[in-house]
Amino acid sequence: VIGDNVNLGTRLCRTAKAGEIIQAGSGSVLLDKNNYALEKLEQINVKGKKDKIIIYRT
Repeated sequence: VIGDNVNLGTRLCRTAKAGEIIQAGSGSVLLDKNNYALEKLEQINVKGKKDKIIIYRT
């Protein structure tokens, strides 16, 4: 499997702490806000991206 989303997923996995689920801001729109609490975290720099990425803890 290759591609931009796979690379971003790999970077997010490396950023997450043990037992923590984080996701890029673009994925947060797919969750039902009534069933999932999202905590906005500080934006991070990701290799291969010129802009910082907004991330959330789920």
